[in-house]
Amino acid sequence: MGVIPEAVVRVPLTPPPDPAAPKAWAAVVHKMRIGVQVWQLDEGHFTILSLNPAGELLLGVSPENVAGMRVEDCFPWTGEMGVTSVAARVLRSDVPELLDDIEVRTPHGPLCLSVEVFPLPDQCIGVAFADVTERERRESRLRREALHDPLTGVANRRLLAERIEEAFAAPSRPGRYVAMVVLDLDDFKSVNDRHGHSGGDILLQQVALRLLDLTRSTDTVARLGGDEFAILAPTVVGLRGARRLAARVGEAFDIPFDVNGRVTRVSASIGVAARLPQSPAVPPLVDVADRAMYAQKRRRGGRSGPTPADIAAARQGA
Repeated sequence: MGVIPEAVVRVPLTPPPDPAAPKAWAAVVHKMRIGVQVWQLDEGHFTILSLNPAGELLLGVSPENVAGMRVEDCFPWTGEMGVTSVAARVLRSDVPELLDDIEVRTPHGPLCLSVEVFPLPDQCIGVAFADVTERERRESRLRREALHDPLTGVANRRLLAERIEEAFAAPSRPGRYVAMVVLDLDDFKSVNDRHGHSGGDILLQQVALRLLDLTRSTDTVARLGGDEFAILAPTVVGLRGARRLAARVGEAFDIPFDVNGRVTRVSASIGVAARLPQSPAVPPLVDVADRAMYAQKRRRGGRSGPTPADIAAARQGA
């Protein structure tokens, strides 16, 4: 596949007035490194008049095989993604339109295209399209890196905050609570002392995987920093459901971990908090669970659960 620029280069909407311009303009389009098609409206359907070499290369078709055919017969995605509808609108309005992030399948594989549709004379439409697949991959990777912990791959504080906001904004059902579990590994320093920091990192990764295994797809596992993790469960049945989630987290640490081939046992202090979705947001739910976790850590082996203050706050919102 040739090199296709990521940004759509604006194609002239009309040829310059010079008499020699149409031929020159056609030569420019022919040599452009972005795909360009010309469509014409015929009995309510767009047919393909021409396709430049870049378009041939990008879409994996030959101009002689598609010329004169209906657009949606050659490229079904133009109908599925609304490109032909936009083309009809552009024909009526005489105003170009840009469509970003059009996902299509080609003989080369899936692509993400940026498509510009612009009017031409004689009931014709120009369609310029550029491959922005790599750009989208980079942007997707950057979005993921901004919202996930680089070591464990679970959510970071920023994504957790977004999910908490969504949970409290969602319509609630009677008896359903939003639950938060916060846990902190006990004596994590000794793990680093025995196995080195790389061993500590391996343990954190295994803890994250274990938490993901015991949660639902609707739950969010996050690393708050260091050896502290959180689980947001947007819907649990009553305060008892929140406690059951905390109990499952505690049981996950009954099974030892394997750090560089050595059996490693570690425990965790766990705090849990739960509120009805319409309850006041102050203090933040994660802070309440965090305080409950540190209270348990001080007790060294006390049972986890919502603090009395948080249970009262949850019941006030009922």
